[in-house]
Formats: sequence, structure tokens, C-alpha cells
Amino acid sequence: MGRRLPDSGSPVSYSTLMLGGSVRVTTPAGKTVSVKVSSNTRIGDRKRLPKMGYAGSDLDIEFTLDEPESLTAAQIEALESLKNAGL
Repeated sequence: MGRRLPDSGSPVSYSTLMLGGSVRVTTPAGKTVSVKVSSNTRIGDRKRLPKMGYAGSDLDIEFTLDEPESLTAAQIEALESLKNAGL
């Protein structure tokens, strides 16, 4: 059985959640690993990393949305385009 850390959220960009990709996660042992994010992943979805938790237990991570503090003009334009396309 896995153990959930108090701060086990893994912030992911919206485009990575929708299209897939990878995110870097730091384990309790301080090791940084790359975790595959499947396309159409939803905020709150979880992934279990076998033997990456405390004392060799499984690590349960939860995908969260990486919300930027501010947007560039290009990002705003891209979001407006997506909005106009119905997304």
C-alpha cells in the first residue's frame, strides 16, 4: 500500500494534462524522477510510484494544475484562440 505525503501534489501545465508528457517529481528520499503524464489526465488524478515512498513503500502522487502568476502576451493569445475553438 502506498503512503500519501502531506504535499504530494505534482503541478502540471494544462497543455501537458491534455496532450500528455512528463513531470519531474522529488521523492521523500530526495531523488528526482520523471513521471509520465498520459493524455487527458484530469486534475486530481493519481499515480502510484512503486517503491519510491518512505522506507521502500509506494508513493502516491496527485496531479494538480500549475497556475502561473502571470501570462505573457503570446500565452494570452493562445488561450483566446483555444477559447474561441471551444476549449
